[in-house]
Amino acid sequence: MIEKKHELYMLPWEREAWDKGHEEGCEEEHERAGRQAVVRVLEARFSPLPDAIRSGIEKVATAEHLTRLIEAAALSPALADFDKVLAELPQT
Repeated sequence: MIEKKHELYMLPWEREAWDKGHEEGCEEEHERAGRQAVVRVLEARFSPLPDAIRSGIEKVATAEHLTRLIEAAALSPALADFDKVLAELPQT
């Protein structure tokens, strides 16, 4: 038996808006996951984690900067060293 999928027809401008919304949603999810990864690594290494560092991580705006923070969380010998890296990054 062949199953036929029903697709919703969209005008070109509707499709563009739909695709853009999907892309932005995926990007936001990726950034949220990146922030969670940074916090988890830091908690595993330096628990308890100060609220100031948590809020600083939440303000980091780009996936590139979150990647930098994940590396710093894993490699910083002390929480103060991570905090220096965090302070150097632009925040929203």
